[in-house]
Amino acid sequence: MDCAYCKLKEMNETKIFEDEDIIIAVNPFPIVEGEIVVFTKKHYTILEEIPDSLIEKMGFYSKYFSMILFESLKCEGTNIYAENGNSAGQLIPHFSISLIPRWKDDNVNFSWIPKQIPKDSIDNALKILKENLVFEETLVESKNKEIKNDKINDEIIEENKIEKRNETKREKTEKEKLKENEEEIDYRYENYFNRQP
Repeated sequence: MDCAYCKLKEMNETKIFEDEDIIIAVNPFPIVEGEIVVFTKKHYTILEEIPDSLIEKMGFYSKYFSMILFESLKCEGTNIYAENGNSAGQLIPHFSISLIPRWKDDNVNFSWIPKQIPKDSIDNALKILKENLVFEETLVESKNKEIKNDKINDEIIEENKIEKRNETKREKTEKEKLKENEEEIDYRYENYFNRQP
């Protein structure tokens, strides 16, 4: 398959960071200087094909590297941009997220003129979307439960850390007490035998 991002995987000179799943690279064909692209090592054409865990990871890295753009390039904003499907302007058949640093008067234009859609068309679209979301309730409940469990696990880990710190402090205190006792015993022992008759 002729995929620019799959080829980019082998171009170390453009990579900023990579792990076992994700690559972050400088876009070789940027809109502005410093544009970054986040994409998966495994080839996925569109967003809907990507496992949730990888999407979460891409989101995390997008946020993190957006912060880096602000700090390192001193940009005044970023566009977090994704083209998903041919009709959405996706030219490379490998889903990615672009991080585009922005400055005032940089002449980059993402704006378009909104259409005047009749209210009944908007209401109809809303109705269709809500009807198709009904079957997703179980998925949402499952995801919320997973998030809740993660939170509980984090709390347990934090409690264990606190308990470990307290235990270390207690051990330290006990050792200090033992040392004091030993010093007191040594002192008394020494004084006992060094007393004048």
